[in-house]
Amino acid sequence: MNRPVLISLGLLLPAATLAQQFEKANFPCIAELCAGDSLPELSRIKWDRARLTFSGPGNKPVYVDTTRVQDRDLELLQQTYHGAVAPVARYLQAEAFDQNALPLLQNVTADCGTHQLAGTYTSQGGNPTTVKISLMPLENDTATQHWVVVSITRSYPDATTQAQRVDIEKQLQPRYQRFDLANGIPRGVNGSFSINPSGFSAPFGFSLLLMSKPNELDRRRQHPQCGGSKKVSAD
Repeated sequence: MNRPVLISLGLLLPAATLAQQFEKANFPCIAELCAGDSLPELSRIKWDRARLTFSGPGNKPVYVDTTRVQDRDLELLQQTYHGAVAPVARYLQAEAFDQNALPLLQNVTADCGTHQLAGTYTSQGGNPTTVKISLMPLENDTATQHWVVVSITRSYPDATTQAQRVDIEKQLQPRYQRFDLANGIPRGVNGSFSINPSGFSAPFGFSLLLMSKPNELDRRRQHPQCGGSKKVSAD
């Protein structure tokens, strides 16, 4: 009598497991990482060596860890960032991170702006992935900031035909249905999903974004090192 019920439940398990793999606490995820994750999760990924967006002589890449930050530029960084800025200044200036930068970033305690650092790696399936992180206040404590994944973008360079792209979309849309911006602004979740159609500026793929608060900059400036928590006299 119970056997058909057990079989039906067994058929449902793969779909449920699939949904759980790609979301965590209402945040959208890829296999390796979720929007909203922080430094411990980031440290588990093998990141590409960070490099500048422009190339050097002979079109050779310029790696961030070979650059030097001028004193004046360091002073400007220290007007926005607080904590141990100097050891990681070259990455903050390049707005990039990699494996070597992550341990240094944990000692940067505040960002009085809304800056983002980008890191890249290739997925197990060979698909380029870009992750952006930002130093943001805790939900209920603006005096404490931590590094948070604010966006994940993955592209599919092998999808060269329209049929291949349609097939990928069919795989992705059920996975991220709760977060899909195509259905309107997502409700009850902490992130969004959108397809990135191929064009001149970006390859075909998708993005997961962290939902940000409309007063995010104000919340960052409430950090004690940003001056937003002190009383201002109206003399």
